[in-house]
Amino acid sequence: MHYLIDGHNLIARLPDISLEDPYDEAKLVLQLRSWQAAGRNRLITVIFDGGLPGGEWRHLSTGRLKAIFASENSTADALLRKRVNEVKDTGAYTLVSSDQAVLSAAKRRRMPYMTAEGFAGLLADFRHSREKKQDKEKADAVGKSELEQKLTNEEVAEWLQLFESAAPKKSSGDDTPAEKPAKKRHSRRNSKAAENDVEKKAQRPAGEAAEIKSGMRKLNTDEVSEWLEIFGKGDDQ
Repeated sequence: MHYLIDGHNLIARLPDISLEDPYDEAKLVLQLRSWQAAGRNRLITVIFDGGLPGGEWRHLSTGRLKAIFASENSTADALLRKRVNEVKDTGAYTLVSSDQAVLSAAKRRRMPYMTAEGFAGLLADFRHSREKKQDKEKADAVGKSELEQKLTNEEVAEWLQLFESAAPKKSSGDDTPAEKPAKKRHSRRNSKAAENDVEKKAQRPAGEAAEIKSGMRKLNTDEVSEWLEIFGKGDDQ
């Protein structure tokens, strides 16, 4: 969409730019560039009054935005009406002006149009939305930074476990009253288990213990006789 904009007419409706500002045209162009960059296929021709010698001001223009000043013996309204009447594909254009003569020309050509007040509201909404997005991005960046600096509960638990395992063990004299009963029970269990192991080893023949340990247990005499009897019966059958 190609927008034909009455520059000073629009500035008069914007709350943050004054017609008394010597840089009002440049400030409007900057706003229009920002709005243009947010949309696809937006072309802009903005026309101002009072340019000397008139024509396109290249230091304000870009490839997709043309800033044009009316000459001393003309007006922005006159240039806009001329443009509206010369356009072939009026459906590809939108006029932005509150001047009744210019709007009448657009209506005759069935060209879409917006009042300067309406377009000023559009720019204000866009600016508010952009500022809100920027504030959110800044807040997200700060929140992410703070989150990266904090340890999760799992990380805290892991670090505590590492510190506890690395800490020097207390001597028996440093045990707290709550630790002593638990250590006594643990000591009694270990002592009992050791006694049971000694009894089992004492009951086991020395040769058998060695054979079991090596994983190569031999059959005793009774077991050999039993197996021979079984195999003998098999042969008889």
